[in-house]
Amino acid sequence: MASITLPLGARVYVSVQDDWWDTIAMRVYGMQRGNEHLMYRLIEANYPLRDISHFPAGVAVQVPEVNVATEIPLVPWKVSLLEPQS
Repeated sequence: MASITLPLGARVYVSVQDDWWDTIAMRVYGMQRGNEHLMYRLIEANYPLRDISHFPAGVAVQVPEVNVATEIPLVPWKVSLLEPQS
């Protein structure tokens, strides 16, 4: 199995049995619709792990920072987007 060197202070997710890239993305970036598409950011940050699709337990996955937009429900004809403050 490939291993990666994590930078000091990096955010890390440790996989559980039967994780997939998209489920990890949903767990670390929130359960909002569309966050599973952020799995490409996880794969880019963990390139040596790219060949794993079905994770065993205990694999350390580096989690890059991503600005996730939050949608605020308004009247049906308007939508507002907020980005979290850094």
